[in-house]
Amino acid sequence: MSDWFRNPRTKAPSSDTAGGAPRRPTTPPPKPALWANAKMPTQLPDDKQGISAAVVMHHFSRGEIRTLNRQSDDLYAKVFQRLRARPEFKKRSVKQFLEMMKQITFRLQSADLTINFKAQSYFETPNTWQTYKQMYDLAQRDVAQADGTTRREMHLTANSMNDPKDRDTADTRVTFGANISKPGMQGVARFMQTGGLKQIDGTPGGPQVYAANNPNFNPKARQQFAALNYGRRPHGGIQGYGGSHFVLNDRLKRGAIYYIGDTFFVEDASSRVTYDMLFAIAAYASEELMTDLLDACHRQMILPDTSYSKLLVEAHIFQEISFARDIKEMHISNMDIMSTTGGLLLSGKLDLPGLEKLREEIRENARAFAARNHIKLLWTD
Repeated sequence: MSDWFRNPRTKAPSSDTAGGAPRRPTTPPPKPALWANAKMPTQLPDDKQGISAAVVMHHFSRGEIRTLNRQSDDLYAKVFQRLRARPEFKKRSVKQFLEMMKQITFRLQSADLTINFKAQSYFETPNTWQTYKQMYDLAQRDVAQADGTTRREMHLTANSMNDPKDRDTADTRVTFGANISKPGMQGVARFMQTGGLKQIDGTPGGPQVYAANNPNFNPKARQQFAALNYGRRPHGGIQGYGGSHFVLNDRLKRGAIYYIGDTFFVEDASSRVTYDMLFAIAAYASEELMTDLLDACHRQMILPDTSYSKLLVEAHIFQEISFARDIKEMHISNMDIMSTTGGLLLSGKLDLPGLEKLREEIRENARAFAARNHIKLLWTD
């Protein structure tokens, strides 16, 4: 439960009748113990990238969460005033507001973290991945060096759906606030920031290939993206990324940082909130998202599926996601399988028996993946 509500009020403040926000108790949460090597995480060899990334991301997320939680009083007041401005809530007492906000926060904190995906993309062939990978990690290749050895390097290839330079610019813009420039964070910046991308290969009119300007950038030291399924939508937080979805382990929630909407369209890092103050996203939400938040978490409605990114609450997870350790459920949508594979029949690439065989192979590969990683498998539609 949020630190906002650990010490319930017993007396309404004078601001109640004036329409102002009540002051909540300001007992600060205990400070976590400092990491022993906080000033400069150590660069490790390529085969130890995961260890280096884990140290760097842990240090970064703890520092950011600690900083963001200091804004809780101001954001609390903004959310209170925004709710007070709604006609349906104008006559509520401070005590009623506090109870409502407590319930909404609990509903947000108990919502699933989900990652949507297309079942065909994951399971058209047997999937032996052990961890969920973001695009920077996926782009690593064994590249021959001048001395005859090979080195793991990140080579990002552009495609019609994703321009690496735009994606990296957006990720950098929303992830790194002023805190990254403070003393003691140099090591984090050195390994988490690409320094921008430079083109290293490509042909005119063909796909372009990019590498990081920063030679110390660790491709594993970037966040994983998930959605907070606050609306308990049947097919995960946002269906635009696929009709099937993973449900993540609850323990990942507290170390995540949360945003309104798809962060590709977020202007900067100023609208981030933490698990302890999740309802503070209402201070930044559009009217559409505010209505959905109230419908789902105050009126406790189950919301319909959506692909509309402005209704997304995005969670950034600063640690490796292991399929065996961090995924508790996998929901495979039969409609997802049918719709993504249907084009193969229409294009003449497969006949009807071949299409049915492919669909069953996708289902069987999903079953094998779930069994190998001890994930509960659920079929939808």
